[in-house]
Amino acid sequence: KTDSELFPTQENAEACRSSDLEAMEQGCCDVNEQVRIGGKSYTFRCIKNRLDRKDGRRLLLGICVDITEEKRLQQELRDALDELKVYVEQEHLLNRCLESVLLNEDEDTAIRFVLKMIGERLKADHAYCFRYDYEQSLILPCQEWKRSGQADRIEIMPRFPVDPEEGWFKLFQERRMLNLPDVSTPEARAVHGR
Repeated sequence: KTDSELFPTQENAEACRSSDLEAMEQGCCDVNEQVRIGGKSYTFRCIKNRLDRKDGRRLLLGICVDITEEKRLQQELRDALDELKVYVEQEHLLNRCLESVLLNEDEDTAIRFVLKMIGERLKADHAYCFRYDYEQSLILPCQEWKRSGQADRIEIMPRFPVDPEEGWFKLFQERRMLNLPDVSTPEARAVHGR
């Protein structure tokens, strides 16, 4: 049968034909082919060998094995390892920050070190520490770290008024973690109130 007879779409047949031609030219090939069947994508490992007959005819022997699940599991493992690496880096960063806080009697030095660690880890240009002024209900910048070559901005940073009903402030009062990977989402806006 031809590739067009074996595969449901012309796109699949053409992808297979390409590796068929490679095997016929080089004698063999071992490739992964992407095939769409019934709207789903599958990955097949295709091992193809050319058979040269004594009568001069050349035949193609091919074996294809569905490795879709194997590829999915490999990707899950890579993702899990990447996630684990991030957790290890974050734990290392947290431990260094805690160590600085515990070993430095001078609070300002400890805060500067923590800001530097966070700024460098996030590849930021600036990192700030703010303090809450309970009497004026304002959040005031109190320390700044800046990447080399960046100008100081702490003096021009705005002083934020606080609405005690805002979601982030309630979390702050409850000593809960505030984690906003993307502050532009509606969910994040509901928390940070901006």
